[in-house]
Formats: sequence, C-alpha cells, structure tokens
Amino acid sequence: MKKSILITSLIVVTIIGSALFLRMSNPVYALSSVTSSSIDAMEAQSTETNVSLDMIETVLLSDEDTPAPETDETLRSKVLNARALYRDMIRLHLDNMDLFDTLREEGKTLRDTAKSFRDGGFTLSDEDKASAREIAGTLRGERQALRDIHGDAKEILEGLRGQVTLENIDTVISALEEVISILETRHEHFTNVLEGFSEAQALLDAAMV
Repeated sequence: MKKSILITSLIVVTIIGSALFLRMSNPVYALSSVTSSSIDAMEAQSTETNVSLDMIETVLLSDEDTPAPETDETLRSKVLNARALYRDMIRLHLDNMDLFDTLREEGKTLRDTAKSFRDGGFTLSDEDKASAREIAGTLRGERQALRDIHGDAKEILEGLRGQVTLENIDTVISALEEVISILETRHEHFTNVLEGFSEAQALLDAAMV
C-alpha cells in the first residue's frame, strides 16, 4: 500500500514537474512572465523615490533664503546650484513616473496578446522563438539592473533629512547629483524595457496574422 502511494506520488510530481518545465521553456510564456516581473520591479522603482518638498527643506526653494550677493557670492552660487539640481531631480522623477504609466499599459497589452496567442493555438517559427527568448533575456537583465539600484535614491534623500543647511551645502549638492544620476540610469532602464515590450508585441502580432 505504502509502495503504491509512493509510486503514485512520484508520478504526480513527475507530471507536475514536466508541465512546469514545458511552461517555463515556452518562449511566449517566458515573455509574459518576465513582463509581469519587470513591471513589478519598475513599480517598486517608481514609488521608492516619491520625491516631495518635505524631503528637503525650503532653504533650497525660497528666494528669501538665498544669500545676498554681497554676503558670499560663492555660497549664493552653491545654493542656486542646489536649487536647480533639486528641481531637475523632481522633473526626472516625474518623467520616470510618466514613463512607468506607459510601461504598465504596454505591459498589460503584451500580456493580453500573449494570452490570446496561446489560447488561439498560434505558434512561432524557430527563428521567432529564438528572438522571443532573446527579448525575454534582455528584459530579465533590465529587471535585475533595476533591482540592483532599488532603494539607493531613497536612502540618499532620507540621509538629507535635517541636514540641509548652508553649512552643509556641498554635501547637499553631492547628494542631489547622486540621486539625479540614479534617476537617469532608471530612465535608461525603463526605456530599454519599453523597447523590449514593443519588440515582443510586434513579434506576437506578426505571428498571429
């Protein structure tokens, strides 16, 4: 009896394992899966730097807090520079948020297309399968790159809380430059993901004609 149960269990495990292997090795499923996980990674990126004015005190934003030219021209220049960097950071963050909204819509369309492709019994040529796997591999790389920088910008900004003073202006400028660099890198990865989605969408659309 125990031997029979064991054999039955092994058969079930084998069947499930084989089904999972076939599913994971299917290039269309791979595209759909990596699309979902890429969107999750990008959503984490787009929300972890919810830049708001209370992150950095108004010393950077108010004209009343700008040192007069006769006081210290170098300090005045640094404050104006920090203020410009802060506004650049806000702009980049909002640009990334807008791009993520586009990516989320494109990702949903791609997942729906992949489902229609599978449900309709369509197939890919060997060449298209290779292309699909290549696209999925590229998307996985972009997803990992985004995960690698997740939280970096937020950590830098949090480190500025209560530290934004004229005495620390050099530190503030350095921190803002770092955050801007991270946001630019994030935008580059977002753009690469969007290109991958577009390529995958075109591949599936052509195969369904």
